[in-house]
Amino acid sequence: MPINMKTRSDRKLRKRAEERLRQTGAPTSEQYSPEAAARHFHELQVHQIELEMQNEELLRTQGELTELLNETKEQLRMLDQKNLVDALRESEAKFRLLAENTNDNIWTMDLDGRLTFVSQSIYKIRGFTSAEALAQPMEEVVAPDSLATAFEALGQISTNVRLGLPIENVRLELELLCRGGSTVWTEVNLNGMYDRDGAFVQLVGVTRDITERKQADIELSTLLHKLEQSLAAEQNARTEQERFIAMLSHEYRTPLAIIRGNLDLIELTESRKTGGYDSELGKMKRAVNRLVELMDISLARSRITDYHRSVVAQAIQAAPFMDSLLEYTRNLHTEYKYIYAEEPDSSITFNGEAEYLKTALLNLLDNATKYSIPDTPITINCRVESGELLICVHNHGFGLTPGEEEWLFEKYRRGSGSRNTSGAGLGLWLVRDIITQHGGSITLKGLKSEVIATVRLPLARGIDNNYDI
Repeated sequence: MPINMKTRSDRKLRKRAEERLRQTGAPTSEQYSPEAAARHFHELQVHQIELEMQNEELLRTQGELTELLNETKEQLRMLDQKNLVDALRESEAKFRLLAENTNDNIWTMDLDGRLTFVSQSIYKIRGFTSAEALAQPMEEVVAPDSLATAFEALGQISTNVRLGLPIENVRLELELLCRGGSTVWTEVNLNGMYDRDGAFVQLVGVTRDITERKQADIELSTLLHKLEQSLAAEQNARTEQERFIAMLSHEYRTPLAIIRGNLDLIELTESRKTGGYDSELGKMKRAVNRLVELMDISLARSRITDYHRSVVAQAIQAAPFMDSLLEYTRNLHTEYKYIYAEEPDSSITFNGEAEYLKTALLNLLDNATKYSIPDTPITINCRVESGELLICVHNHGFGLTPGEEEWLFEKYRRGSGSRNTSGAGLGLWLVRDIITQHGGSITLKGLKSEVIATVRLPLARGIDNNYDI
């Protein structure tokens, strides 16, 4: 193949090449003889053919290398795919092992609502085998009352998939149909399954039997409804009771006021005639006063038991407060003796509402009177102890049986020695209720033929109540 130098460079480039050639000492074309020129031309042709053959060999080698590289890539791809398949098979085996050995039912579903896998535990929940469950449409799986909920959830999931939104932690409570026509309440949790590229594949669901929990919820709801009804009935009863007591108080007070007024008039007339005091009239007046007091106590009970309000505490001086209680009690029960074993110091002040505490302590004194032996004194101790006001009422009479010290404070409870005495078993319960609301406490201690009731009340704050005991 001839070599045309004019196609490789222009004339200037050729001159420069010839100049360089002369500098190297190589012979020029003018110096070649025709035979030498022909021979040199032949050698150039041979050399060119050798280069072309070497180029063909390189191209052939490149092709072989490219083919080998492609084969290697394909082998690597197949190996990676095999490893992936093996990993998927291992993962599937673990998934099936888990699915088949749990009480929860695990299943997969496409967006058309067709089940693609159901674990064997479906039999425990619905009584169908996996194969039977796979063949069932949605209408044969979900009870009619829950079907709308299921389709609504599936429609929302389909919308989210189209929008590229993730499907995760969708929770439903569905009633499912069982073999034989029965139903079972279940909790269904749904999540999306995605491939490595993040594309949605199908739904994965876990179904759990919540029949017992649902039944408990129903029972709790029923109990709450009954409780609300009971509370409403109790409130109505309390309202009626309050109205009745208010009416009774009004009806009692009017004739009692008339009786008391006439007794005062009779007493005044008799004293003018005889110049003395009729003890029988005094007893009648005390009886009327007692009826008024009992009515006040009943009203106080109604107000206290109607609701537990906060105590509006005020500072109360112990000495005049206790003196007024004892004087009142002595006038009611002239045949009994009430004495101080320890009188309160004139400077003792405690916290409370006088009206309610008066009701409580009068009930306590009334109890001591009812269960005391005639001609035996009822003693009262009133002092400060351990930073509290201590009031002890001590009577001689019927003792207490074991256990009575505590349950006598319960509502409608009466002691073993109360057979021949009147009462409804509310006195001590009311006493403790009032004392507790005042931040205090009350205890009973029964001896062989004695009972000691001990009340503790907080002292007034901000007042110096330091005493030498």
